[in-house]
Amino acid sequence: MHGMKRTQRDTRPGSAPRPRLWLFATGFLLIVVVGFGVLVRLYQVHEQGWEWRLSPSAAPPKVHYNGRDYDRGGKQASPSTAIVRGRTPGDGVIFASRSAGTPVVIWVRADGTTYGYGLMGGP
Repeated sequence: MHGMKRTQRDTRPGSAPRPRLWLFATGFLLIVVVGFGVLVRLYQVHEQGWEWRLSPSAAPPKVHYNGRDYDRGGKQASPSTAIVRGRTPGDGVIFASRSAGTPVVIWVRADGTTYGYGLMGGP
């Protein structure tokens, strides 16, 4: 050890940064980009159905149907006169009555369970 010379880091302006710094910067940037993507997806799902999840559930707390928002209630049986009118973002089946106009109640069937949804904001 006595006869060995120690190498010093090149600190001149314009010298290349150390590889460890590049690795740290790349890792940090990757974490920021992935984190931002996750936050954007959480926001999108929340806007669709009031859930803070990465993918929407089949029967979310809120359903947007026919230009209106509906709030989930309890488990209910859909009437025999209800017909299929659409799907939720999580692939639940939306049922509504055959009557014309804006329905006050719709039903969503998901995983074998049917939920009633009431119109938000009045007719």
